[in-house]
Amino acid sequence: MIEEVFRIILIFIVLGTPLCGAQECEYSNNERSYVCDKIVHQFPNIYYGNYNLRCTDCEINNFTNQTFIYDNLLNMFNLTKSAVQNIGSKSFEHFKNLRYLYMQNNGLKIIAPEAFKGLTQLYELHLEDNLLSTLEPGFLAGVSSNLVNISRNLLDQLPAKAFTDVAAVLSLDLSRNYLKNLDKDTFDGIKDLEDLDLSWNTLCHLPLGVFKSLSGLKRLNLDENKFSRLQYGVFSGLKNLNFLFLARNSLKDFDSAVLLSIMHLTNLDISGNAIYNFDVNEILLNVPTLRVISFEDNIFSCTLLKNIIQFLKRKRVEIENNISRHNGEYIVEIITLFKYQ
Repeated sequence: MIEEVFRIILIFIVLGTPLCGAQECEYSNNERSYVCDKIVHQFPNIYYGNYNLRCTDCEINNFTNQTFIYDNLLNMFNLTKSAVQNIGSKSFEHFKNLRYLYMQNNGLKIIAPEAFKGLTQLYELHLEDNLLSTLEPGFLAGVSSNLVNISRNLLDQLPAKAFTDVAAVLSLDLSRNYLKNLDKDTFDGIKDLEDLDLSWNTLCHLPLGVFKSLSGLKRLNLDENKFSRLQYGVFSGLKNLNFLFLARNSLKDFDSAVLLSIMHLTNLDISGNAIYNFDVNEILLNVPTLRVISFEDNIFSCTLLKNIIQFLKRKRVEIENNISRHNGEYIVEIITLFKYQ
């Protein structure tokens, strides 16, 4: 009798019954995916193959290195809306082949250092729409990915060495958070970054040296923040930057000398500020590589605006206008000036 009970318990564990918190997983041929339902603690021990894995109605509050303990060849792991609040260290060490990891729309609050260590083949890591208020230094240690998306969280500051020991991340999205402060060493350790999105935050100051490690950065988006002025030297280190977006801040007197350290800038967007003093000749002296500029929706006089447009046309610098952002009167003024030049 005792042996029979033991065998039943063993079968439950192997098949992933509620005793170990796991339910059944079914294969969907149309999606080339396994769909696992109502996982709580641990996924069942089955052959997942070179496919995708999606969780439905799961309640995995703590995702640890015991939640999925089997070596696999999965391409995609979708844990969207799975109630994950915490991710422990080395929780994905068995996912050597993973290309896409989706963890958005959870209640995620804590990501331990080395949480994603072992994920060296990622294309995309999605952590948006969670409740992260800070990031533990080293949380991306060992990760290699084209994109890491941490937008729409509750981040209000980023500590020093937040991205230490990153293997390689090309694009980092920190938009639509509540960032007020960055440490000057925040981005140390993420030297391969090419695209950084800090738009829709509340930044009003950038510490000198904050971008010193980002020599490969090509796009920097600082739209929709609270900058009223920019310090000289704040962009030091960005020697390969091509695109700089500063739209919809609170800039008034734009001094292009802040751009001197950017040697390859081609596109500049300073639209939607309150700029009234704008020396376009000085901009081209400081940034001779400039090819496209957007400056609409500021408070230039009509005479100054006309002179700016004429000068840029002579220098063959393209003026880019995002018409949908502006009121009708300003649009008519811009179009009229273009029409008769």
